[in-house]
Amino acid sequence: LSAGGRFTEIAKRGVWSPGRAAQERPDVAFSVIAIDLLPRPILSGALGRVGALAAGGSAAPLPATIYPLARARAAMWAMAHTPAVGKVVLEVGRGGGPAGPIGRAASLTSPGAWVITGGMGALGGHVATWLAGAAGARRIILAGRNARGSSDLLALAAVDKCAAAVTAVACDGAAAADAADLARGLTRSPGAPGLAGLVLSGGVLADGGLASQTPAHLRACYAPKLGTAAALARALPAEPLRAAPGLLAFTSCAAVLGSPGQAAYAAANAALDGWIGRQADAGTPSLAVQWGGWAEGGMASGVATVARMRRAGLEPIPPPLGLAALGSLLEGAGDGSAPPATMAALVDWGALLGMAGVPPFFEGV
Repeated sequence: LSAGGRFTEIAKRGVWSPGRAAQERPDVAFSVIAIDLLPRPILSGALGRVGALAAGGSAAPLPATIYPLARARAAMWAMAHTPAVGKVVLEVGRGGGPAGPIGRAASLTSPGAWVITGGMGALGGHVATWLAGAAGARRIILAGRNARGSSDLLALAAVDKCAAAVTAVACDGAAAADAADLARGLTRSPGAPGLAGLVLSGGVLADGGLASQTPAHLRACYAPKLGTAAALARALPAEPLRAAPGLLAFTSCAAVLGSPGQAAYAAANAALDGWIGRQADAGTPSLAVQWGGWAEGGMASGVATVARMRRAGLEPIPPPLGLAALGSLLEGAGDGSAPPATMAALVDWGALLGMAGVPPFFEGV
């Protein structure tokens, strides 16, 4: 700001007092305006005068960084985490308008296989069905501790409109021998297209108070999370993943907010979040989604669990909404605009922040 300039504050948080501003820049005329409280005639008159000045060339508009509406998440991330002068603008119709079905990037439809650990569970099944249908993946391997398969997905694979080849295999991803067998299956045929992406969707709960948690609880929770990630990373081919992001981990908002009685589960998810961050730092396109509980068959779908979630300010995520969110997150991760870990949850903020013990993540908010 030039000497003798004018600073008009329109923000709502972190606002300095005139005295504080004068300590830093006594030469500047400082004022605070609550635009939302201005009478309409004053506001409309001021906008009209500014518009006339801009149209006549007497006032230059602020510089603008323009994003298409389909990249709203990337715009919000850039605004919060990068220094910027001017305005971040969302434009409807820019670049042909919002993208088509989210997730239909060429990387998702590459000939390589998508391996989904926990693929026999509810969340793995929802995501596999989405990859096979809306996202257009060509080959899907459901890996789980039993190979009963997802009835919905196998039914989808049988219809003509689904081009995916779907296989269900019995595989404990945390076991080195099973991980090695899975890796061999990807490269057994000469010229096999290899691995497009890896989805880590498995999870095990070990409820109990902190004093009752044991090493066995920790091992049970860590095995489908960090245990599986590490074992498959050692066993799978060292070639680059074809998808972006090619490494997708489903973790839990328990790692961010905490969850009473689930210390081992929260710790296992936090460990996987950290591992994903290291993979991203090493150059592998990676994303961890810290999900809230999903409705319709997930680990959080029981009546008592849903009631406990709601008391903590969390609502179960309907699968269509969760899959739409996943598509947006994959788009942001694919263009490099998303952080390696993002929480995705339906939050009742009044209930969450009104609890007696507010999660430490929100201290100071």
